[in-house]
Amino acid sequence: MKKIITIFTLSSIVILLQAEAIETRSLCVDQTLKKILKTESSKKERPVIFDQSADDEELLLLMQQIVVKENDRDFLVADLDTIWNWDRKNGMKFIYKLLDLMNRNYEIDSVQSPLKEIYIQQANEMCEGLN
Repeated sequence: MKKIITIFTLSSIVILLQAEAIETRSLCVDQTLKKILKTESSKKERPVIFDQSADDEELLLLMQQIVVKENDRDFLVADLDTIWNWDRKNGMKFIYKLLDLMNRNYEIDSVQSPLKEIYIQQANEMCEGLN
């Protein structure tokens, strides 16, 4: 009976340690993805994803006035920084609308394939030693 209890206890400890390692790796991947999405190179290769809301339409019109682009719909996440800085210098009228748009565009779900898979692969590679 002691042997069974000892084996059960050791098995439980091993399972808990494995679960903790998986959780640690998952946390690492999530944090690494957030860091990747904030890099300048990432910002310059991802288009801004606008909703069909009035707030996003207003920000799109503002961006068309402030950021010069060949195509008025080809704004990149890096352009949000330009608008953010412009708004700070001009009374911060759009700050909450900008924060909402920026938050949505800094989520991994806003990244389109195949770029999304590339970022996930990079994050997995960076966290590889944690499993």
